[in-house]
Amino acid sequence: MPSAKPEEAQELVFELFLDLGATDEQLDFTTIYTIARDGIAKINLDDDSKDLTPLLDTILKVVPVASSPEAINKPLRVQPFNLAYDNFLGRLAIGRIYEGKITQGSDVVVKKVKGEMRSRTVTKLFTFEGLNRKEVDVACAGDIVMIAGLPNIFIGETICEDENQEALPAINIDEPTISLNFLVNNSPFAGLDGKFVTNRQLKERLDKELEVNVGLK
Repeated sequence: MPSAKPEEAQELVFELFLDLGATDEQLDFTTIYTIARDGIAKINLDDDSKDLTPLLDTILKVVPVASSPEAINKPLRVQPFNLAYDNFLGRLAIGRIYEGKITQGSDVVVKKVKGEMRSRTVTKLFTFEGLNRKEVDVACAGDIVMIAGLPNIFIGETICEDENQEALPAINIDEPTISLNFLVNNSPFAGLDGKFVTNRQLKERLDKELEVNVGLK
């Protein structure tokens, strides 16, 4: 493509990694050149390519295997890295299964790094197919799952089988950096615009956002 600047783009990515404090191993990243519009990928700019095979082959070669038979046979350990909310199921934990298996209806223990724990029951279990979620009865190590039945679950906690298991290293969430005050609108146009404007409605909206927005207090 005439307007493409692959060398410049690669250099900008390298500089970004430096600014973010990347390690030497991370700076030695693999580069694949792609044209998404044409659906092609190349390892070298001069290569001929008709499809995305070079990209897929590189993923199989470079990306670590998500799980192994040994990991599947170990006791369950899941760590949520994101949250979701459902009006019927409540807060949902989205996380990766690092070890073991999880089944719908099973009893689990939620552990904090500091040792606090609580027992819960998995009421619903989902995996993902593209952007859609799919309800399943069981999921294994390496799967990304969405778990219902764990009220007050938080990012970085460990979901495991029993209280004697070691919690996974915590995921630290940065504290909020902006503080907002919601005050009564005393302008001449107060009440003339907007649909949900009462204190109760605003509080309900913020409380709902708290269910999934870990950067909000």
